[in-house]
Amino acid sequence: MEFNDGLNVIIGANNSGKTGLIHAIRLLSSPSDININDFNKNNLINYKEKYIDEAPSIRIEYDIQHEIFEEDTTDESILKILPFLGMEKMAESRISTEKDTKYNIYATIQATFCLDSKFTEEYKKEVQDISNF
Repeated sequence: MEFNDGLNVIIGANNSGKTGLIHAIRLLSSPSDININDFNKNNLINYKEKYIDEAPSIRIEYDIQHEIFEEDTTDESILKILPFLGMEKMAESRISTEKDTKYNIYATIQATFCLDSKFTEEYKKEVQDISNF
């Protein structure tokens, strides 16, 4: 899914994943503890043997693209990105024309969220009792 600057509207049928998408975005911006209710109970029922001892994890992957213009002294995003890329990568992404100099920054970010260990016993109990669901 590609987002634009400004307002983005997410439209879809009931049970098509709109809330899940918003939850995934929220996890990226401010990670929180994941609990048993963050996992699809039908999957836990269907794959009970697989998940009985070890909780599944949630992996989110997203791509970012950002243009930074050297002449734009108000854009401080370079200060946030530079520690992750290093000067060598910045030099590789530099595009100079007679008019201006810009950097095209592309990155793939992966975030994996696992059940907090303090919920392990609760998780195991829930999976054991899942047949009652």
